[in-house]
Amino acid sequence: MCCFFYNKNCCCSRNRVYFTSNFADLEDSFIIRPITAVSHACSGNGIYASSSSTSVGNQTIIPITASASTPGTTLSVSNNTLNVPTGVYQISFGASGTITNSSASTFAVQLYANGVLLSNETVSSNASSTLPASLSKTIIYNAISPTAFALYNVSGESANIANAFITAQKLS
Repeated sequence: MCCFFYNKNCCCSRNRVYFTSNFADLEDSFIIRPITAVSHACSGNGIYASSSSTSVGNQTIIPITASASTPGTTLSVSNNTLNVPTGVYQISFGASGTITNSSASTFAVQLYANGVLLSNETVSSNASSTLPASLSKTIIYNAISPTAFALYNVSGESANIANAFITAQKLS
């Protein structure tokens, strides 16, 4: 599928390679020069990890297992963490669930890297035992060394997780 713009075009093939071409605007007609590859949009190195329905205490890791990955990925999941080698990644994470307290409160999850919370990487929403919340966030993360990502329940009380996930896509 190609997307043509007024003064240039970009194309994305099935293998996620971006292409470029130049248009020459000659009054009422266009000349399209040959399309050539310029860069890879992504490495094709990605993984999706998720949880099954579970209950977790406050300040407790949310269990995850590998659900899907690209062929030949160098990313992995073990001990409830999504593990990546050095590189730049697009990381998406989130959860849906309820809190165990029947009154309205906050359902929240926090992304950790190598056992340390990442500041400003918490997502939260109002919830109760009968009112579920769904949370998600995407960040770009520069892993200067191998990194293990984990999700923690930081709601201030136990939570019933319907689903939680972390995805990682290597950008460079």
